[in-house]
Amino acid sequence: MNPPKNHHEVPVSTNDWLGLLSRLNRQLLSTLNERLSQSHVDMGLQPFADQYPDNPLAEVARCALTGAIDWCGVPGASEEAIADAENRLGVRLPKSYRNFLKVSNGFVMPGRFVDILLPVELIRPFGQDNEEIVQIRRELVEDPEEEIFQYHLDRAIQVTGTPQMGDDFFLLDTHHSSTPNECDAHVYSRVDIDWFASFAHLMLEKSESSL
Repeated sequence: MNPPKNHHEVPVSTNDWLGLLSRLNRQLLSTLNERLSQSHVDMGLQPFADQYPDNPLAEVARCALTGAIDWCGVPGASEEAIADAENRLGVRLPKSYRNFLKVSNGFVMPGRFVDILLPVELIRPFGQDNEEIVQIRRELVEDPEEEIFQYHLDRAIQVTGTPQMGDDFFLLDTHHSSTPNECDAHVYSRVDIDWFASFAHLMLEKSESSL
């Protein structure tokens, strides 16, 4: 994991998350019109808007694709909505991710390899829609105890939408924690699986990256 380029702190509270998302929002909007003018740039987002047309985040995605947007998020999720997702998934979501959701129940990132942070009602086990990837990765495992996350990739919680560019996903490993009240987070790609101490660490790095 590469150290962050700037000196921002890992977000903890909802106020911290508002600060991080505001910085990320400014960065995304500063390049949006330029990206929209480049016909070869696939902004993604449209498949999500088509699949979930009535979701509040779909309207944000549609606005982003026209450039008529000033905030890439939506109102935060309620504690009840978060608890419903935990009951549905049979897991306890980590504190940093819960606080992110309370600030914005999902977020669009037009032009990024990962362009949708899903609303909590749409997060799901990675194996639900990605059985082929799960099976291929499992077959590459030599020692299931040493490579337990890759071996059990199906049970990771997918918190981002199906990518338009590349094959990157943000995943939560709710079965392993390196930090109190948190769980490990990973960025999956065909090339590698990158580890982060928490969803907050992952988002801090990604918010300071141009990709």
